[in-house]
This record gives sequence, C-alpha cells and structure tokens, in this order.
Amino acid sequence: MPDSKKKAVVYVLTNPAFADHVKVGTTTNLAKRLKDLDNTSVPLPFRCEFAVAVEDAAYVERHVHQAFADHRTRNTREFFEVNPQRIISALKIAGGRDVTPKEDIAADAEGIKALDRATRNRSRSSRLIPDAGLQIGDTLRFAKNEAMTAEVVGEKAVLFEGRETSVSAAALTLLHRAGYKWTTASGFQYWMFQDETLAERAKRLQEERQEDDEGAPEVPGQAEAKPDQE
Repeated sequence: MPDSKKKAVVYVLTNPAFADHVKVGTTTNLAKRLKDLDNTSVPLPFRCEFAVAVEDAAYVERHVHQAFADHRTRNTREFFEVNPQRIISALKIAGGRDVTPKEDIAADAEGIKALDRATRNRSRSSRLIPDAGLQIGDTLRFAKNEAMTAEVVGEKAVLFEGRETSVSAAALTLLHRAGYKWTTASGFQYWMFQDETLAERAKRLQEERQEDDEGAPEVPGQAEAKPDQE
C-alpha cells in the first residue's frame, strides 16, 4: 500500500497590510509560493516568519488549523488572527527541519523595498509605555531566544546589551546574529513580557480600553449638544 504521507513545508507568513493576521499553509516550493503570493491581489509581499519541513505536512497543517480554529478568519481561508509566535511554538513541537529563509522573497525588488518601508513605518508608531502598558524597569525577553533580555527605559527605548535603543533595532540585531538578512523588523512581534508578545499585549489592552469606554455610563451634561431645529 503506498504511503499517503507527503513530505513538504509548513509555513507561517505575515504581511504588514494584514495587521494581526497570520497565514499558515503548506508547499513543496517555498520560494515559488512566496513569489506567487506577491501578486496584484495584495499590496505587499508576505514575510516568512517560520517554515519547517516535515514528513506529513498535511497532518501537521490540519492539526495546527484545528488548534487555532477559534482564531481563524474564515473556514475557507488559511488566515488566523493570532500572533505568529503562538503558531511557531506549536509547530516546533511537531519537530522537522527548520527551513525558514533568511531573506525576504518577493516577485521583484520593488516588493522587497515596499515590505521594508511598511515594516519600518509600523515599528515607528509603537510605544512601550502607553501602548503596551509597560513601566520603566520592566524586563523583556526575546521570543526566539528567551535568554536574551532588554530593560524598558523610556516610552520607545530599551537598554539592550549596555546601550539604549529601540525594541525594533534590538530585535534586528538578534535576528542578524541568527543569520537573517532582513533590513527591518517590528520589535513588538519579537519581544515578550509576561508570556505575551508586545503586539499581543498592546492589542489586548486596546480592546480592554475600548470595552471600558463603551460600557462607561454617560456623564450628565456631557452629551453632545443637538443643533437647534429651524
């Protein structure tokens, strides 16, 4: 009886155009898949955050999709509203060989430049204290290597390896050491505090603030004045 298992790559992709969403799928040719996805239906290329070659890719993909079903955007789509580090942690349990590309891949050089620009702009707007609810002195851990830490020293600054810098610059330094050739990275995706990435934490706090605002009783005298009717 032929073996129905098919060796392929399970990938985790992000895209600055689809904030807070992750694409999880399989392919036998990752570079071609990334180029094919960079088409006229999307404004920016995808970045491969993690890819692993496994013996039964369909089995692994199916179980990851099931595990994160509550976060799935639509049943007929491979998109999940969840931080990529959560899915990466689940995939690492499956074993396999890490084949994550160290460079961004797109249909052309213009796509790479657009991806870098969008990632850099997103990083600049993130603030540690008001957005992520952190305090001076809080210790952050790097998602890809929790032995690496940084200390919050300002609204947008951390102390990393003895010098003051941004979380994005610190993350990019560590990514370069791991062999990545990216020119930009969003620090909020890679630094963690109390078992949440900063991106997860900022999103959760924003949602909590919105719920509080919606549930707050209206203060007498502060209702919006209605214009006089003629």
